[in-house]
Amino acid sequence: MPFTEAAETGTRKVITDHSTVGIVVTTDGTVGEIPRANYEEAEARVIKELKAINKPFAVIMNSADPSRDESIALANSIEKEYRVPVALVNCLELNTEDIKHILEMILLEFPVREIAVDIPGWITALGDDHPLAASVKASVLECAEKVTRAGDIAQAFAPLAENEFIESAGVTETDLGSGRARIGIRLPEKLYYRTLGELTGFDITGEESLIGLLRDLSEVKKEYDRIADALHDAGEKGYGIVTPDVTELKLEEPEIIRQPGGYGVKLRASGPSLHLIRADIETEISPIIGSEQQSEDLVKMLTHEFEEDPAKLWESNMFGRSLRELITDGLHAKLDRMPDEARTRLGETLGKVINEGSGGLICIIL
Repeated sequence: MPFTEAAETGTRKVITDHSTVGIVVTTDGTVGEIPRANYEEAEARVIKELKAINKPFAVIMNSADPSRDESIALANSIEKEYRVPVALVNCLELNTEDIKHILEMILLEFPVREIAVDIPGWITALGDDHPLAASVKASVLECAEKVTRAGDIAQAFAPLAENEFIESAGVTETDLGSGRARIGIRLPEKLYYRTLGELTGFDITGEESLIGLLRDLSEVKKEYDRIADALHDAGEKGYGIVTPDVTELKLEEPEIIRQPGGYGVKLRASGPSLHLIRADIETEISPIIGSEQQSEDLVKMLTHEFEEDPAKLWESNMFGRSLRELITDGLHAKLDRMPDEARTRLGETLGKVINEGSGGLICIIL
């Protein structure tokens, strides 16, 4: 085997089976007596072989004058053509900084195995179906698809800042040894409050209004928690009761009472209880349309809309008003028929039934 072939075979075996990284050394033709053209074929073949076995490597271009425009242009063209880092140096004058730079270039050629993205927790809480969360996620995935090696990360994720919702984004941590990187995303503070407002229907402009709203909602929740079970019972069973809170109870002065065989003490307490009653009400509208044929046409139209989309039927226009408005007016008219006096008496009657323990209730409707 010729010496040249043996040397090439040995080098290939070392880089393939034993080496972690590789370095391709070439020249711009300014070093030695061999012209640049004689290096090009071997240079291209070696670079392609290293890329094929997926070994992290860099190209060192030895030059007698690294600042020469032609040498700089040549190094740039190799970087662009093969997508590999090229260090243009004078090997006879290498210093510590040059060596450090070359090693850093090789490290950036290591593959990326994991990219963690720090997104504000409230974005995640929105769910993937929310337009804001979906937009941020899509931008992150689009950038991540462009990353294969550590050196791609910063450039690949730079377009994140172009997303209309993202204020800034960048690499916050890299661990080249494990192939892991972390990206930090920052969103405008005003976007947080605007999103809260859209979700809740409240006007939230900043911390002050948010705290004020939370305090108000906290009070409302306390009141709702009191009636939640009764409201559920009213919906399911037709009747729900809210018992008085301890703070609402009124204790009366103790009273001595005579009982068979001695005396006792009567302690009485009273408090307001809430009674939720479900009453199913009905209403109907009977608009005068005109002829029998016109009435039949209207019935067909309403029936068709009901079969196609029951919810759409509510928006049907009748005499300049929606069916929803007409039905709602009819329901309110019936509810308003019960005068305040009758409502008060109904409450008093319930109180008597509960306090006196009546086994039955007779209603006379006039």
